[in-house]
Amino acid sequence: MTELASILLAVHIASGLAALASALVAASVKALGLPHRWHVLAGRLFVAGMFGIFLTAVPLSLIGGILFLLLVAILSFYLAIAGWREAVRHRSRGAWIDRVAPIAMLLAGVVMAGWGGLGLVAGNVGGIVLLVFGAIGLLVSVEDLRLIGRPIEGRARIAHHMSRMMGATIAVITAFVVVNFEPGWIVWLGPTALLTPVIFLWANRIRAGRIA
Repeated sequence: MTELASILLAVHIASGLAALASALVAASVKALGLPHRWHVLAGRLFVAGMFGIFLTAVPLSLIGGILFLLLVAILSFYLAIAGWREAVRHRSRGAWIDRVAPIAMLLAGVVMAGWGGLGLVAGNVGGIVLLVFGAIGLLVSVEDLRLIGRPIEGRARIAHHMSRMMGATIAVITAFVVVNFEPGWIVWLGPTALLTPVIFLWANRIRAGRIA
């Protein structure tokens, strides 16, 4: 590994740890009885950490010739950006990023799903990972494109914000699990399979007013 790659990897890992720690704080603010400003601060740190992950993933994927990691980094960064925009959209609607980001994710989702599908046809079971992540990217980007010009408010907006941020958090957890355990499609999809139902239940409770 070159010195540049070593530095990028160190920054990548540090960004991931910062994102994971801030996500835990943001999700625990109410349970810990902390002021809402701690949630806001932790959320900003989370997005900054995700930005660091993305910025370092691009050159690392090029140096290592691993397009797979780049596409996954795009998905995780998009979810963080979409969650952040939902938190501030009521103050700034219709910004260029609200159009450009979901279109970029839509294109990346097509590549991911297509590549994964071809991998499965060729007998590569690992293709299921790209297929699932690509499908997630397509679903969220299409939904976000449909919401342009039709902003959601109230509890629905909070639920939308939470689901995107938690999706990005799942990506960070997935990366941590893959780095520390035997890689494989079950390991890659494990956090998604386990935590996605939690996100749906949490979002529904927010919309129903059962969570403040």
